[in-house]
Amino acid sequence: MLELAFEKEVVKTLTTGSNQWVERKDLYGATPDQLWANFRDKLNNNNYAKLQGHPLTDTEFNQVKRAIEVPTPYDAAKLLAAENGSKFPQLRFAGFADDWEERKLGEFSDVRDGTHASPKYVSQGYPMVTSKNLTHSGLDMTDVSFLTDEDFNEINKRSKVSIGDILFGMIGTIGNPVIVDRDDFAIKNVALIKEKTSNPMTNKWLLQYLKSPSFNRFIQKENAGGTQKFIALGLIRDMKLRVPEFDEQQKIGAFFKKIDETIALHQRKLEKLQELKKGYLQKMFC
Repeated sequence: MLELAFEKEVVKTLTTGSNQWVERKDLYGATPDQLWANFRDKLNNNNYAKLQGHPLTDTEFNQVKRAIEVPTPYDAAKLLAAENGSKFPQLRFAGFADDWEERKLGEFSDVRDGTHASPKYVSQGYPMVTSKNLTHSGLDMTDVSFLTDEDFNEINKRSKVSIGDILFGMIGTIGNPVIVDRDDFAIKNVALIKEKTSNPMTNKWLLQYLKSPSFNRFIQKENAGGTQKFIALGLIRDMKLRVPEFDEQQKIGAFFKKIDETIALHQRKLEKLQELKKGYLQKMFC
């Protein structure tokens, strides 16, 4: 029931007002052939002037399918959504129409990294966070080493973490961005992104971008590692991305935050069910 209610809310959000998306109930349960036919209709409509009013013939449409080299009508539809030149995304909330501005990340955000040194660890002290502590569900502090007060303060001269900052792995495991809700630790070999007041870009929006396929493609293209993967701080600062106005950032950030919270809720339920099953298996078999 929770999933159904959430799905209905998402559909309502994406189809209300002046939004560019329309719910096509006539395509529910459509076969691949029917979806390809819908794609063909869109091509004909979008290119009416170029085609001089003559729809694509079967031969011409098959040539198009071979040329675009996509396996499904869904992938083909994404190409149509990108016809705007990628100055705005395939999907937007109602009320937003401005192009997204292309800038380098370092122009919007304060981008740093943690220490690359190997301090002496102690049995008690301040935690040292590395990429292994960054997970899809957030910061995991169950397996950390500890620093002395002196090393903690020295590392924080260049990379003091504040609540609301973004961290993601730069060496080995690249990515897994998280927004931190505590500041009592130091960092090693992870990127640190702080918001700038002069060029407002909210980290709540940026976090979702760093989880997107666009950022994953950037990582795959730019990581410089052989045996061990690595991405340089300079490349992160120079990464180009398209950024919406602040209000649209807020809307997008809140939308995905709600999805993340729903995923986390179901993950906790799944873990409880797995533990319950484990208990039954131990008691119900000899």
